[in-house]
Amino acid sequence: MIAHIRKTNRSAAKSPRLLLLALLALLPLSARCQEQQVEVSTEYSYLRANSSGGGGSFNALGGSANAVWNVKPWLGLVADFAGYHFEGQPAGVDARMFTYTFGPRYSFRGDRGRLHPFAQFLLGGTTLSASLTGQHAGENGFAILAGGGVDARVQTHFSIRIVEADYLMTRYDRVVGTPGYQNDLRISTGVIFRFDVVRR
Repeated sequence: MIAHIRKTNRSAAKSPRLLLLALLALLPLSARCQEQQVEVSTEYSYLRANSSGGGGSFNALGGSANAVWNVKPWLGLVADFAGYHFEGQPAGVDARMFTYTFGPRYSFRGDRGRLHPFAQFLLGGTTLSASLTGQHAGENGFAILAGGGVDARVQTHFSIRIVEADYLMTRYDRVVGTPGYQNDLRISTGVIFRFDVVRR
């Protein structure tokens, strides 16, 4: 056996083709390398907030930023961060809401076509803050973000989010100890940048 190995090594040294094959065998197989994409987007958002228990409805304007790791062409892991400023509040009142949600996104991407619809379901948290004449108050709660949208590919690494429509549910504990819910509608539009990554 040892003699056979030495003979093979001498033959490989004399043959450039066998030496090249030996080097290629030491490299990771291409089948083990997967090319994936990371998406980063920024969006302008309109939020229609509807409070339960007679809390009224409000309009809010803001924006969101999210990052998506596409582990498969059809499946991405999303981190969504958003902030909103409530409009139409009484004089001296400044109210804002922030959300941070995470979860899966399913993309309906074909080999052809520029339009890429998607659907997502995200869970996370929310912070509501308000101030009145120098007095500040804040509360943390639970958030669910579920919906979808349509992206239009402009270039390989750049797309426009034509529209995204999401149901946003937030839950806060009232002063009396009972939970208060908001059932909100979020409409967004923005731009997306994609980056190719290779994972072994």
